[in-house]
Amino acid sequence: MSWKSERVAKMLSDKEKEGCKTILTKLTEQDLLTLTDTVTNRIVSPENAREAMEAILSFSHTASQLLRRKKVKRDHIYQYLAENGIIEPTSSDKPRLIRRALKFWGSTQEDSDVENDDQGDNLSECASLQSSPNVPVSSSSKNVDGQELASNFIPWFYKILNSFNTASDSASQEWGPQHFWNDAKSSVLMLSGGEVLDECQGSLAVSDKLRELVCKEKLFFNANVAGARGQIDAYGLVKISVGGTVHRFSNCLGVFEQSFGLVRDPQLQNNWKIKFTDLKLEAQEQPQLDGQHRKAIT
Repeated sequence: MSWKSERVAKMLSDKEKEGCKTILTKLTEQDLLTLTDTVTNRIVSPENAREAMEAILSFSHTASQLLRRKKVKRDHIYQYLAENGIIEPTSSDKPRLIRRALKFWGSTQEDSDVENDDQGDNLSECASLQSSPNVPVSSSSKNVDGQELASNFIPWFYKILNSFNTASDSASQEWGPQHFWNDAKSSVLMLSGGEVLDECQGSLAVSDKLRELVCKEKLFFNANVAGARGQIDAYGLVKISVGGTVHRFSNCLGVFEQSFGLVRDPQLQNNWKIKFTDLKLEAQEQPQLDGQHRKAIT
């Protein structure tokens, strides 16, 4: 590390320093390095996770400021509290968990310091996947509007999916099976002089299939967000459909249609997981999709 600090974590009490350090150990090394850049404004260049944590603790003015960082997720704080015998409701939002941690540490910071949070999670504005392990939607009301959810979900989904084919975007780090139910299903239908269908089941299989489709085929989905449609049925299943164009580099390969089924996660009331998704790709020119993604319809 390119610096030596003589005042590491002096702005934090010993209890706050100990608690924040424990929470930071739950982050990946890459997230710690990224967080160090943000907290120190790139003044510090740590060489490993230990040095990154040292820098983050040193440059954080208050414990609440550190906990509000987007890389420090709600689940990290929830898990820390649980490990210390503090069981909060599963529906607790991040500001509430921060306040509970501060109380546990005996911090003197005002609640308003937590509420005025422009660095943390804001589900009511659909902040991003970084704030939650599942699909972010409005938490301001128990009455979910299917169309509003669709307008929030579509940009979020394709941003992180397309990021596998966009070198400048780090959102791909947030992609994973945690956004799908364990029994999730997906189908990919390719129309290009014939029909090719690929189906799979399971959160990991569905997640990997969509990721590989973008990575290996170098696809970019340009969704027509304005044309997205969403509706919720009597059982709480939200059905979303959207269309758009499919691109590879500077070429427009054709069009696509994709539908989703979202189900609320009862363990985290303001979030949703994908139950199923069906994707149809129709080529305007031969896309030459990799054979390992194909299964001929008989």
